[in-house]
Amino acid sequence: MLVKMIVEIVIMWACFVLFMWILVGRGRGPVGGIQYAPEQVQKRVTECGLITQEHIRKQRICASVLLILMDIIVPFMMIYLINGGRSWWAFVWQWCVLIMGQELFDWFAVDIYWVCYTDWWNIPEARDLEYLWRDPKTMKKKCRKKYIMVYMSLPVLALIIGSLCYGISLLIR
Repeated sequence: MLVKMIVEIVIMWACFVLFMWILVGRGRGPVGGIQYAPEQVQKRVTECGLITQEHIRKQRICASVLLILMDIIVPFMMIYLINGGRSWWAFVWQWCVLIMGQELFDWFAVDIYWVCYTDWWNIPEARDLEYLWRDPKTMKKKCRKKYIMVYMSLPVLALIIGSLCYGISLLIR
């Protein structure tokens, strides 16, 4: 089961990469993910005419819906179809483990490595504000806070989403 869970976490990573490609890929560049940047950076980018506040709001909604759907549907399919999860507990603990694995990838591969250590996220018009979101020290500090907040709330979220997925599994049996 351990090897299967590790493989499934890697699949979650691949799904997250696909999410990021949908969000910022397809020629949209760093402005495609501007909704995750601090407000000062968003304001600067809108002042420069690279994007509008309305577009940022739409991107935020679209990204949130897509991420929530991905975080429910993909683990559900793995737990129910691949692992044969049929109990409430199976859904709760496996969902928790899968999302923890995905969050680690997001923090280390995306937030710290990709955002801080690559030039891909450079927005020339907001270069003077990079200390707010591209500085490795700032990002590590933010990730620590996010890590504590998410990992403290994850068991509660696992109870809620795992229960929802278990309820769905009862309906489709």
